[in-house]
This record gives sequence, C-alpha cells and structure tokens, in this order.
Amino acid sequence: LGDIVDDRYTVSDKIDYLLGAMEPGGSVQFTSLFETATSKTEVIVTFLAVLELMKMNQFRIRQDSILGAIEVQRKGLA
Repeated sequence: LGDIVDDRYTVSDKIDYLLGAMEPGGSVQFTSLFETATSKTEVIVTFLAVLELMKMNQFRIRQDSILGAIEVQRKGLA
C-alpha cells in the first residue's frame, strides 16, 4: 500500500514562493518551475500562480521560436 500524503497548496502560497525564488529582473526556464512538484495538484496550482502573476504584471513569458524553450521573466524594480 502506498502512503497517503495530504498536500494542500494554495495559489497564494505558490505566488509567495515564486516571488521569493526569483529575483527582480531575473528569469528561469518555465519547466524548472515544476521540477520539485510532488503531485499533479502542485503542478496545477503552480501554473495558476504563474498565470496570476502574469495578470498582475509581475511575470512576463517569452518564447523565441516555435516549440522553443519558454522563459519566465520577473519584472525588475523600477
């Protein structure tokens, strides 16, 4: 039998985590945001947090070529 893990993630918690993990003006590969995810729920909540940060003009997404790597950029301090 497998272990039952109660993993509760909120979009707000993931927003705080992402803002703390990325320096202003910094960037990371989109796929790296999900490397430490332990469940599908965590992946979904992380993705929703990225969308919310884009809506708040904190993150910008960039892709240089079709099917190329996706880069997440955090807005710098202005």
